[in-house]
Amino acid sequence: MGKMIRSRGTFLVVSAIALSIFASSAAEAQRRGPPGANGRNKIQSVRFDVHGSVGWWWALGVGFRVEFPIVPDGFIDSLDDELALSFGGDIQFLSWDNRRDCNGYGCWGDWSFWPQAAAQWNFYLTPKWSVFAEAGVAVGVHECGANDVCGSASPLIGIGGRWHFAPPRVALFVRVNHPFGAQIGLNF
Repeated sequence: MGKMIRSRGTFLVVSAIALSIFASSAAEAQRRGPPGANGRNKIQSVRFDVHGSVGWWWALGVGFRVEFPIVPDGFIDSLDDELALSFGGDIQFLSWDNRRDCNGYGCWGDWSFWPQAAAQWNFYLTPKWSVFAEAGVAVGVHECGANDVCGSASPLIGIGGRWHFAPPRVALFVRVNHPFGAQIGLNF
């Protein structure tokens, strides 16, 4: 009788292990469903943004971006994510407090123009909210002395969030990045 109880116990343990392995394999193989299954309202076509900024070095500015989703279903099956390329430009009006700033990128005068390119990883949390991180490069053309124009380059690294108040097309966003500072604008 003792052997029979041990045999049943062993059988139950082996069966439970096999069942858990089978169930976990089946769960991993399932896709997350069609786009929008987890409540996202992402646009799978080109997006535009316009924004204003308050920069790190006493700068005020305006800019724009064009975003192209290149991996619309993302990399992580358990999350609603997407990878997009973002291209744009910012015009910074420096010295708004009537001073010249010398920093690691040179002495700037009254203006600078920054074409930029970045990879942006978007995470859609709810139908109304999404967050993102981005990394890329910005190349600056700026006044650097009396009637002189200079150039510089900077890494572009930032984070931000969007409130999709008119899903899926229109969203208010806030972004903080280097080298531009705090930006607020609209995606459409």
